[in-house]
Order: sequence, then structure tokens, then C-alpha cells
Amino acid sequence: MTQQSSAFYWLFLLVCIGVLPPASAQNDLNVLHKAAEGLYFMYYDSSNSKSVVVEMDDYLTLIEVPVCDQGGSATNLKDHSAGGEKVLRTLAQHFPGKPLRYLLHSHWHPHSLSSVNPFLKNGVVLYTTRSNYVRIREFADSTLVVEGRNVIFVEADSAVIGDVANKVVMHRFRQQDFSYTPSPEYLYFHLPRYDFLHCGCMFTRTPGSRFEEKEVITGRAEDLHRLIDQRDLAPRALIRLSKEKNHPEDMQPFSELDQLMRNGIRASTILKRYADIPDGILLNNTDSIADAAIASRASAQWFNTLAYNCLNAGKTARALAYARIQTMTNPSDANAWDTLGEIYWSMGQFDIARHYGRHSRIIAPESKTIQETDEFL
Repeated sequence: MTQQSSAFYWLFLLVCIGVLPPASAQNDLNVLHKAAEGLYFMYYDSSNSKSVVVEMDDYLTLIEVPVCDQGGSATNLKDHSAGGEKVLRTLAQHFPGKPLRYLLHSHWHPHSLSSVNPFLKNGVVLYTTRSNYVRIREFADSTLVVEGRNVIFVEADSAVIGDVANKVVMHRFRQQDFSYTPSPEYLYFHLPRYDFLHCGCMFTRTPGSRFEEKEVITGRAEDLHRLIDQRDLAPRALIRLSKEKNHPEDMQPFSELDQLMRNGIRASTILKRYADIPDGILLNNTDSIADAAIASRASAQWFNTLAYNCLNAGKTARALAYARIQTMTNPSDANAWDTLGEIYWSMGQFDIARHYGRHSRIIAPESKTIQETDEFL
């Protein structure tokens, strides 16, 4: 018998006698990792995000069900019921006799909440906000919903669930107070036992994102730090939706956010610098401004934002200048060419608009252009 055949024989024998579960049984469950006593992370084959399981004395609480990695661009919402059922099987396998009582989520985007019906069907209580529920009910089975009983709205600034063993404090904040929030209302989850804060997708630190040798502070990071200050939280670590590549414990120390706020440069500061360029300089020196932006490692997305701000304000000449700078700083981005085409379209220059619209499709055939009319394409 060859070495390979011998290995296969012993593996087959272990499966047959029940020491190892069959491969199909293994694939039928999600991976669960213990992060601390009474705290677990659940991982998905279908997304790059994670759930958090909080163990109480007699029950479980689940934070987020990110079966798929789809954000606010989601239009045709659907319930990924198979993924939700797999979550329930995983919890039943790892915590026999301890039911899941509560399902919490930060906002309605599928990378936060991809499935709800299997949980409602099993009597799990969904904590949400009224504005998030407007979107959730698009894919929730209405026959399973009883508002106030198995769907509870967080309407105060905070709400608490838990027992002597563990608890979760839900902190609600609104887009009107924190402008970079990805939905009208958002929930953070503080875990007092560990002094961890689940911040969802609000800490989007990317160490490679720099401007003039300083790390860029995103608007979301600004909002997160301001809320932590206002609520006097100062957690030891931040739990994000995304799996962490550089932190084996799959959390980011809060000190990293603190350090970033002290030493980085705010994206809003950079945007204002480019937005304040006088017309004469901007319109006549787009090439040199683009060259300087490339040298400073400016993000092309900032110019996309400025282009649309100007377009919406009726300043088409400035919008066109920013769009041109965007394409020069990142010519391989289909969205940059699409933005340029849309601005030409708004100016009535349809032939050149169609040209750039087609060019964006050549770069990214699977993407939808912002201007989706047949004429534009």
C-alpha cells in the first residue's frame, strides 16, 4: 500500500467509526472561534465578515449575520435563508441546550444582516431601529413578525440586554448627527465584561491610504471616535465586521484609532483643500493639479466626490475639471470614466458621453454605469 493510499484508508476508517465527522457534516456548519470566555466569532465561507456570539447564563445573543458581502448598493433585497439556517445549526451544535434568544445588527445592509426569516421562525427576537426595519421588512416574512414581541425597536440613545454572566449595551446614533453613517440609524454594541466595542463597518482604517506621508482619517473613523468620546466608552479593543488581516485576535486595539486621530490627516480636510481651489486655477491647471495629487497619493475617489458635489450644485465646469483629474489619477477605474461621461452628458455633449460610457464598460463589463440609460451606453 502506498503512503497516499494508507493515509486515505485511515481517514476513511476514522470517519466510519465516528471519530471524525464526514466532510459533508463539517461543511454544514460555520467555523466558530473562541475570542474570550463567553465570547465567540463565527466565520462564513460566503463572506469576508464575521458574527459575534455572546454567551449568557441561559441563552445566546448573536451580533450580525453577514452571510454575504453586500453593502448599501443592494437593491433587490432577499433573505439568505440557507445561510441563516446554517448559523442556527452551528449554534445548536456548539451550545446544546442553550437557545439563541436575541439577534442584533448594526444596520440593514446585507453585510450586516443577510438573513432574518429563519431566526424569526425559531422565536429569536430581532433588535433593530425603525428606519432599518423599513428595509428589513422588504425581505422579512410578514407572517412571522409581531412588532414589540419578536421585533423590538431601539428608540432611546441606548438599550441593554443580558444577565449576571454577560450583557450587551446597544448605542443608537443617527445620520443627522454623524454624517458618515451608512444608514439613517446605526447601532454600536458595547460588551462591558470585556470592554470591547463592536463598531461594525465604521472603522475603515487602511494603513496604506496616505496623503503627503500622513495616514488618512476617514469620515467614519471621525464619527466613531466622536461617539466614543461623547458616550465616555474608551474601549480596550474594537470588533469590526471584517476579518482582521493584521491582528491574530481579530480585533483592533482602540489605541490604534486614538493614535490615528492624533497623527493622521482627515479626509474632510483634504477635500476642503481641493474644493477651495479658485476657478481660474482649477479650470486652467488640471494637468498640474493631477500631477501634484498623484505625488501626494491623493485618492481618486475624493475627486469623484467633488465632481458630483459640483454637478449637483450646477457648477458643471468645475465638475468636469474634477472628473478629469479623477481619470488622470486612476485611469484603470471604470467609475472614473463613467463619471466623466455622465458630466459630459449633463452638458449636452452626448457623443463624447457615450464614448466614455462605453469605455467604462470595457474596463469593467460586469459593472453598472451610474448613468444607466440605453442612449448613454
